[in-house]
Amino acid sequence: VQENIKNDSPQFLALINDRVVGWCDIMRLNRPVSLHCGVLGMGILKEYRSQGIGKNLIKTALQKAQSSGFTRVE
Repeated sequence: VQENIKNDSPQFLALINDRVVGWCDIMRLNRPVSLHCGVLGMGILKEYRSQGIGKNLIKTALQKAQSSGFTRVE
């Protein structure tokens, strides 16, 4: 998480009643020729799946990635 903050990589949490129920981040590749690329990771607690939480997390993370100069997310 600290590395994501340092690199201004998109990362978001889904909270319900102050409980983290999901997360999504896009980690920037650390090679100079690949700084426009990132790898998406995501997790949602089982009991909160199929409620649109993941879709919203991905949408938000991709919007942040685009505004941060990412042109490719894997």
